[in-house]
Amino acid sequence: MTVWTAEAQQVRRDLSGFLAKSGSPGIALFDHLFDVCRQAAAFHSTMNPAWPLADSCLPRILAYAALLHDFGKVHPGFQAQLVPDGARFGQRHEVLSVAFLDWLAVPAAEIEWLRAAILTHHKEWNWLWPKYQGLAAPGTSLHFLTESIRGSGFAGLHALLGLAGQFFNHAGWIGFELYRVKSFEEIDWAQSVAAHLSAMESFTKSFHRRVVGGPLRPGHGPRRADPQWVSAGILVRGGLLNADHLASFGYRDLTVGLPNRRVVDEAYPAIVWREHQEEAAGVTGNVLLAAPTGSGKTEAALLWAARQGTEGTTGRVCFILPYQASLNAMQRRLVARFAPLSNSKQSNEVVSLAHGRAVRYFYEQFLEQGDSSSQSAWRASQQRDLGKLSAAPFFLGTAFSLIRLLFASRGAEKLYTSFTRARLVLDEVHAYDIQTTCFTIAVLKMLSQRFDARVMCMSASIPGHLREALEEHLEPQSLLGGWDAPARHFLHLSTDHCLSDEAVSVILKAAETGSVLVVVNRVQRAIALLDLLEATASGRVTVQLLHSRFTAADRARLEADLQPQRGRILVATQAVEVSLDLDFDCCYSELAPMESLMQRFGRCNRRAKQATPAAVTVWLGSPPGRRPELPYEVDHLDAVRTALEGMVGELRDVDIRDRLDASYPERMRQEFRRELAERIKNVSELFLEPFEPFGMRDLVELRALEKQWEELFDGEEAIPQELVPLAEEADGFLAMARYLAPIPGTMLKPLFAQKLLRRDEELGCLVIEAPYCSKRGLDLRGLGARPVL
Repeated sequence: MTVWTAEAQQVRRDLSGFLAKSGSPGIALFDHLFDVCRQAAAFHSTMNPAWPLADSCLPRILAYAALLHDFGKVHPGFQAQLVPDGARFGQRHEVLSVAFLDWLAVPAAEIEWLRAAILTHHKEWNWLWPKYQGLAAPGTSLHFLTESIRGSGFAGLHALLGLAGQFFNHAGWIGFELYRVKSFEEIDWAQSVAAHLSAMESFTKSFHRRVVGGPLRPGHGPRRADPQWVSAGILVRGGLLNADHLASFGYRDLTVGLPNRRVVDEAYPAIVWREHQEEAAGVTGNVLLAAPTGSGKTEAALLWAARQGTEGTTGRVCFILPYQASLNAMQRRLVARFAPLSNSKQSNEVVSLAHGRAVRYFYEQFLEQGDSSSQSAWRASQQRDLGKLSAAPFFLGTAFSLIRLLFASRGAEKLYTSFTRARLVLDEVHAYDIQTTCFTIAVLKMLSQRFDARVMCMSASIPGHLREALEEHLEPQSLLGGWDAPARHFLHLSTDHCLSDEAVSVILKAAETGSVLVVVNRVQRAIALLDLLEATASGRVTVQLLHSRFTAADRARLEADLQPQRGRILVATQAVEVSLDLDFDCCYSELAPMESLMQRFGRCNRRAKQATPAAVTVWLGSPPGRRPELPYEVDHLDAVRTALEGMVGELRDVDIRDRLDASYPERMRQEFRRELAERIKNVSELFLEPFEPFGMRDLVELRALEKQWEELFDGEEAIPQELVPLAEEADGFLAMARYLAPIPGTMLKPLFAQKLLRRDEELGCLVIEAPYCSKRGLDLRGLGARPVL
């Protein structure tokens, strides 16, 4: 509990009539300002960002910005709206807050940053300036804002500035000289606010004048602001946004994730570290790790992250994975190791799960733990909101968590600073399409160069053309590990296809003596194979199905029930490839890229416990139907087939690694290199270099960014018609969302055209006329277009 001096207690009493937030009880302005100061100090001490400008002090700027940012809330109109049924204020308190800077003697090198942070801690500058620019003429927003505050007198706020030293000391700020407080006098509100707004507009123009390499002649390319100024703006605004948002949620102490190796060793008390894991523990800086599935890459990443923490890179430990199921599993894994005694209903405060459907995942968890639907929805929403506040020492997200930096139309600085000095682990780096790969590499490069982040990319299978790109842009140290292990698999090739009678027969026979994993390339084929197996098995075995078109409720149940054992067959699509900790006795797979095959085989004899290498079979035949090679390309699969023909027999992980490049046709390798170079250049020129902090970008441009962001995502969700009655009875959105199933983007138009897909206004979502059951998921075979098996 903070112990204030008598003088500070008197100031607190003097300001007790002013609230920062409504509620029962409301939050006093004095207390909120202190919480934001504390939270800003906690963020700064935890992440310790490097300030790029020698003539100013970031801690002092952030401390005073946190202290003054909400002074404008003393406006009578703002206070009136906080009482029950109070009239809406309709003005911006932060615009008034900058006038209180007149009571401080702020150095010229700092007042611009301080003013900008205060003004834009809610709205973007290009929104504020049109609303409040010019003189305070009658009828203008500026006139209403400044006239209605005259004569109120705010000596208590002036006294608070005089106590800034005590305020900052209790908040955790140290090491900077205080600004001199001028004598109290009534502020000329209209003149002061207008002057500060005009100065802010001039400041934004100064970014355009600070061009890298000097002024450019007209017509000689776009102007680029000095990256040091841009970085400074990001740290100032982002620091205040993070602190204000988290403090509004409730102040939280922040801790450094993995500050040293001891924390990792204590989390794994019985482990004997492998050679490549020890090597990772000794690397300072970016690293590229190639190690087989099941060789402990995650643990190597934890050791590497701890080493960066020891060297001063103390931002969040961020795991970036390609699939939501993998992220869910990783959260359970990290919580069990690093927060085993934490409240399971607050796990997101330790290991933040931040993918698009995280709130639904939490909802399912809380329901399973016995909470009511309304309790589960409230707690799930709370955990989701916490995950957005950069408070947890561990962060789990998809590559789009990084790519969002390029497209954010509001508060992008908050996202940038949340990755300051972060330790970023990009797992299964091979798994992304070319566009996602380019965006991700560009963002990682920027975070590494400008914000002192460190990057670890890892996979069991990194083709040469991808390795070259990572080495060029991230300059990592390369590590290899775990490749000397004996063979875990014995490769067979079959000329059959997955839906043939022969394939069904051998799968069922294998299930009589062990657990069987079967992986096919399309959801429709997975469902068709399930039907064939169940029709032939006559109840002798259990067949499960895992793919992307289940509702959230069924997907959660299925993942929890994936327990390989004798007599069980799992038929899956690519959803099984990444980070699911499964260990089957044998595996059958359709022909697929070599990286996918390696991941599929890695779910079989994962821990090398079988006495002899486990049988893994690849079907080379093509099932009937149109374009059976989809979602892959014919020449790519032909190259994989040729590579596999020389690998039949005992199969070591290193054998696949060494043949990986040969599994790509030269056309694909060349296209990848050319497209990657062009796309990364475009990302830099179109997204990174033009970025202007404090919301200086044109509103039309911001709307265009949001539209481009939405276009990155392919597909929609819909409720199957037979589940509509259940959805209509659901208590709230999350309860209803349990019945949504994904639909691929390529099928949306034909489904709408055939009136199989419609929007239900009452439910507020799409409804699809397609068979659904909890065993098979959404069955789109024969719908929307000619059937593609």
